Amino acid sequence: TENARNVDPEKSGGARYGCLLYSLSFLALLTLAIGLPYFVWYANAKSELDTEIERIRSRGEPLWFSELAPQDSDPDQDATPLFLMALSKVQWPSQAFSDLVMAFDPPTPPGDYPVLVTDLKANEPALALLSQAVRRPHFRLPLVYETRQPFDITLEPVQKAREFYHLLRGVVLQSLGTGDQPRAVEAVNEMFDLSELFRDEPSTITQLVRIAIAVVGQHSLKQVVAYGDLTPEQFAELDNRLAKMESQFTLLPALQGERATAFTTMNYLPENIEILKRSQPDDARNLRTMDYRMLRPKLLADEAFMLRTLTDFADYVDNTGPEGQAAVEKYRASLAEASDRHAVSKLVMPAMEMVRQAGLRYRQKMITARLGIRVDRYFSEHSKFPASLDEVLDDRMQSVPADLYTGRPV
Repeated sequence: TENARNVDPEKSGGARYGCLLYSLSFLALLTLAIGLPYFVWYANAKSELDTEIERIRSRGEPLWFSELAPQDSDPDQDATPLFLMALSKVQWPSQAFSDLVMAFDPPTPPGDYPVLVTDLKANEPALALLSQAVRRPHFRLPLVYETRQPFDITLEPVQKAREFYHLLRGVVLQSLGTGDQPRAVEAVNEMFDLSELFRDEPSTITQLVRIAIAVVGQHSLKQVVAYGDLTPEQFAELDNRLAKMESQFTLLPALQGERATAFTTMNYLPENIEILKRSQPDDARNLRTMDYRMLRPKLLADEAFMLRTLTDFADYVDNTGPEGQAAVEKYRASLAEASDRHAVSKLVMPAMEMVRQAGLRYRQKMITARLGIRVDRYFSEHSKFPASLDEVLDDRMQSVPADLYTGRPV
């Protein structure tokens, strides 16, 4: 008590003030030590992302999913309403029908099959509308492009389009089996035209369905030439169509669409976490972590990586031969190197390499089909196969085309 009385109040207050000042200085230094690196981290990530955004903008390409919305077109040239109306009238074929038409190895031989007759008769209205639709030049699905959750959109009309190529293959088998070769050729052309209907859809899923339809068309074409001869007019029409399909095929719009879809999803990650978790439940923890405000720079860097990687990939997705394969190897190495640091990109970036390979096979099949109908024509004229593909060349194909994998003549 006596010691407490002898303490100088001014000295005591000064000591407390000094301790407070020391504490505040320490906290300021600690905040600076933590905050400055974070600020630098954030600034670098933001700058990296801004650079990639500016790169896309300078190329005039879509950045957001909303920018994929189709432009207005002439209603008389728009196939979309007719296609959707045709879908609404489809009577789903029986399992027996599907078993017949989707057998490829070995293929079902043409014939007069009662099950084909029944199901095709029920679908005459749908096929008639489809025939009108594929003659129109414009088609885009009416999706909700303003959404912040593009991965939650279902492409049901695209998936249902598979029923049309089942039906058209049935038309080919039944028409060949009953001697109506012109209708069989027409159905093959409609399959190819149905494939081309999805040409401008900015989705890799839709492009894979497009490719699948064309492949079934090629299988049907094999049977058409095996069971009859093409007239010169039929030959020219098919050849022109196949040449156009191969030469104009590109995955670039689909790559740009996937990039816009991924960027919108990542930019609004809190609204998309549950959607992504449904497809990748094993990565749920990483997704929650990326949503933390303090880890915002990590998400920005992830977005920049995704934009840069898909933009680079889009530049060479249609390249063929050794050059194209070298670019794929570079893309694969980039993903492997950054996989641990870019958790969200792994989820929102689809299997682009697989899509590219599907596109390459598609184009090669169109080249093979053009050669195939020439070999068939040669056999019909000479009763033997040519000794070399040079013997089947004509004014429409003046040299043997290059193999898209090796770059050498087929």
